[in-house]
Amino acid sequence: MVRRASLGGLARWLGVAATCGMFVVLVMGATVTNTGSEHGCGRSWPLCHGQFIPQMAVSTMIEFSHRAVVGVESALIIGLAILAVVAHWRRQEVRFLASLMVVFLFLQAGLGAWAVMQPQSAAALALHFGVSLIAFASVLLMTVLLFEIDDRDMLSTRPLSHRYRALVWAVTGYSYVVVYLGAYVRHSDADQACTGWPLCNGAVIPRFHDKVGAV
Repeated sequence: MVRRASLGGLARWLGVAATCGMFVVLVMGATVTNTGSEHGCGRSWPLCHGQFIPQMAVSTMIEFSHRAVVGVESALIIGLAILAVVAHWRRQEVRFLASLMVVFLFLQAGLGAWAVMQPQSAAALALHFGVSLIAFASVLLMTVLLFEIDDRDMLSTRPLSHRYRALVWAVTGYSYVVVYLGAYVRHSDADQACTGWPLCNGAVIPRFHDKVGAV
């Protein structure tokens, strides 16, 4: 019991580090996109220009530092998942979030590697950002849960109406669609397709072409 309590305490603070690290990864990923540094390491992955430590141009430094932080963050997330599950094996929600963190961590890394090695459409690049946000949300939820967890209070036994469940899933789906479309607008360079606000080009329903439709 003492050992599990000790592991639980370690998992909490590892969760804080992983959550902060995941936020840094998101910010650095946005920096890579906004500075056009996606190919700062060429078409090679996980090496940079085929080297472990490449010569540093500005775009190379931005992309290389992003990859380095992702590597450290991956170790933090895997460590957090293992510690959380060992310390709170009986908790269904802990096992679920641990699985979600690891699955979306590798999915995020895979999509990032794919985007580097093969040219991708705006739709595929937007999907990468959406997956990254799910990875961040799962790490954040795990950390909050670890700080509030009480083995005498099983969340799975709490009554929850079907309407509330449906509302949660609806809001989750809606939020993901909003995030995805925002990322798609950015990657398709459609952010200036509507020149006014809240109307689009002075109309409630504007004439549609590809970029206006995205906005």
